[in-house]
Order: sequence, then structure tokens, then C-alpha cells
Amino acid sequence: MLALITGIPGLIAALFGSINHITDAIANEKIVALNATTEQGKIASNERVRALEAKRDLMIAEAGASRLNMWVRSLIALGPASFLLKVFLYDKVIGAFVGCSGRTLPGTCSTFVTDALDPNLWQVISIVLGFYFLYEGAVGITRIIKR
Repeated sequence: MLALITGIPGLIAALFGSINHITDAIANEKIVALNATTEQGKIASNERVRALEAKRDLMIAEAGASRLNMWVRSLIALGPASFLLKVFLYDKVIGAFVGCSGRTLPGTCSTFVTDALDPNLWQVISIVLGFYFLYEGAVGITRIIKR
């Protein structure tokens, strides 16, 4: 339980890591271009800015590309969503109603205890959730731009 609670800040940070990383990198490269002392440095920095902007634009365009994309993403998210649903709904909510939440007593309470995930699987869950929020953000931005 403690591992779950201490992992939540990292999970929240990972949800917004991709878009924040690209935005920060674009801003940093623009500062580097302004501070460049040579023309070659400015050109190289501007090229990196254009590459990062292209990556950002690609992520936005890819997010709303097709229904097949939506179904594939949904199937990929099924595993992490099932695990989180089991932990939060079954272990914590239903387990609390029967007096077993957080306990490992023999008998019925052992059914309300889920094995802990290793850090690699938590990273997979973070990535899946991050792509979900990135997709929703990209769709919102695309709608705003179309207006």
C-alpha cells in the first residue's frame, strides 16, 4: 500500500511528461538560439526548434488519425485499466465494505489483496495513461485550432 501511495506523484508527473518535455525543449532551444554567438549556432538551434515543433505537430495529428488507431490504443489500455480497476474498486472499495481493506487475514480477506507491480509495469501504466491524456489534450487543441 505504501508503494502505491509513494508511486502516485511519479505517476502524475509521467502523465504530463511527454507534452511538457517537448514544450520545455522548444522553449529552451529558442533561448539557446537567442543567446547563440555565431550564425551557425543560431541555425543549428533553429533547426532543433523546427524538429521539435514537427514532433509536436505529428503527435497532435496522429492522435486523431483514425478509428483503427483508437481501437488499438483501447486494446493496449485494457490491461492497465483492468489492474487499476481491480485495485481501486475491488480491493479498496468492496474490500472496505467487508472489513478487509488493507488486511491480509487468512480466508476471505486474502482475495482483496493484489500483488504489487514491479517498477517496469508501473512505467507501462504511466505511459498508457500519459498517452490517453496526451490524446485528449491533442484533440482539444485541434478543435480549438480548427475554430
